[in-house]
Amino acid sequence: MNRTFEHRIMLQEWLAIVLFAGASLYCLLHRESFLLVGMGICFGIATFVSIFRVIGTAYTITTDGKLIIDHGRFHRKKTIPLDRIERLEELPLAFSLGSYVLLHLKSGKVISLQPYNREGFIAEIEKRI
Repeated sequence: MNRTFEHRIMLQEWLAIVLFAGASLYCLLHRESFLLVGMGICFGIATFVSIFRVIGTAYTITTDGKLIIDHGRFHRKKTIPLDRIERLEELPLAFSLGSYVLLHLKSGKVISLQPYNREGFIAEIEKRI
């Protein structure tokens, strides 16, 4: 059975969305120059993409031994075989604003994830490794 974990939305992500939306609104309300309108449109697109990334991110552990990282509609899915994971660790974020899970792959790469249920996510991966 596939197990899916949702992304935990952090304070920093909400603040980034609010800042992008505020900058877009400011630029579009002050339409004195073409540059401000262009910046407003760019900030609007950044807001839209950020919202879809925050809402659409999910981590799925499949029965055939793969971890699928889906960052929403506008990003490509990453598929990582579980046998390539060397170890997992839970680390705190800056200023103690939360924590994240760091995957160490055998190839030397590291991937940071923020599942809503960190303990369950770590236990499920360790069970399937």
